[in-house]
Amino acid sequence: MPLQLRDVEVREAEPSDAEAVATFLLAAWREAGPESLGFTGATPELMAEIATPEAIGGRIRRDGRRLFLARSREGVMGFAATRPLDGRSVELAGIIVGRAAAGQGVGTRLVEQALAAASRDGFARMVVRTERTNDRAIAFYRTRGFEPAADCIERVGELQVPVLELARDVHEQPRTEDRLDADPPKLLSTGYSCVRSRMRRECTGKRATSRY
Repeated sequence: MPLQLRDVEVREAEPSDAEAVATFLLAAWREAGPESLGFTGATPELMAEIATPEAIGGRIRRDGRRLFLARSREGVMGFAATRPLDGRSVELAGIIVGRAAAGQGVGTRLVEQALAAASRDGFARMVVRTERTNDRAIAFYRTRGFEPAADCIERVGELQVPVLELARDVHEQPRTEDRLDADPPKLLSTGYSCVRSRMRRECTGKRATSRY
C-alpha cells in the first residue's frame, strides 16, 4: 500500500533519534548512488565519517543546529537540517527524502517545520545551496518560495562545484504544493549542504540581484 502523508510524523529530532537518522542517511546515499546530485563529493570515506550516530548526535540541538525528522511505522522517511549563519540568517542544510516517500509532500512538511522553527528562533532569512545542475532540487525550492540569490563556485576537496544559493523570507506565506506530481517516485536529495558540511569549502562568485 502506498505511503500516505497522514501516516508520517514530522517533528524535531531528539538525540535518541541519531542512530535511526544515521542508518537512513547511509541507506539513502547507497540508494541514490555516490555520484548522484545531492551527494556531490560524498565519498565512501566521508559517509563513513558523517553517517554515524555520534556524528548525527553532535548536530542535534548543538550550537543552534536543528534537525527535523519524518517518520512512519517503517522508520525514517526523510530529514532536514538547519544551522545559523548569523543573527539574521539560517541555512537549510538540504533535505533528503527516501524513495518510498518521495512525491508525497514529505519534503514540503520538512521545509514548513524548518521555517516555523527559524521564525520562532528570531531569524528573518533562510538560505539553501544546491548544485547548479540539480534541477529537481532547484524546482523544489522555488515552488516553496525560495528565489535565486547567488551563483558561486565551491571548492569541495579537489572538486570545484557550481552552486546556486537560494533564499526566502521566513515570515512569508510559503508558496507550496502538497505533491510534486510531475516527478516520478524516486529519491529526492537536495542534501548537498548536508554532505558537504565536513569538507573544506570556499565560495567565490558574483551575487545575483536579489531582494534577500
